[in-house]
Amino acid sequence: MSTKTPVRAAEKSGFRLGQTEVVAIVLLVILLSQRWLLPLLDHDLFNTWGTIFVAIVVQSAPFLLGGVLLSAVISTFLSEKALSKIVPKSPALGVPVAGLAGIGLPGCECAAVPVTNSLIRRGVAPAVALTFLLAA
Repeated sequence: MSTKTPVRAAEKSGFRLGQTEVVAIVLLVILLSQRWLLPLLDHDLFNTWGTIFVAIVVQSAPFLLGGVLLSAVISTFLSEKALSKIVPKSPALGVPVAGLAGIGLPGCECAAVPVTNSLIRRGVAPAVALTFLLAA
């Protein structure tokens, strides 16, 4: 007889309930229960909240997309060697340069956060990258 428990068998087969599966289950439950949920959510406060939420998402989406694209360009085309030529090695000199570069990035933190993450992954000192983030 096998002494494997169902959990160990599931671990061995590679099945694991991850974030994607949880989101899919929650969406399926919401979809199946919308007949009962819609009357509860048909209220002026929820309608106002939904309008504001959609407005914020629509307004921030172009900046987020721009930041992600700029981050991808930095990760793809700028090697650590090329980036070290652009950004001074000393954080004392790199912070003012990053501050000026951050001012030139149009938008909000939606665009600056992915770029800052990309800079840190490319070896830029965290103080320099965070200065860029705050200036943007």
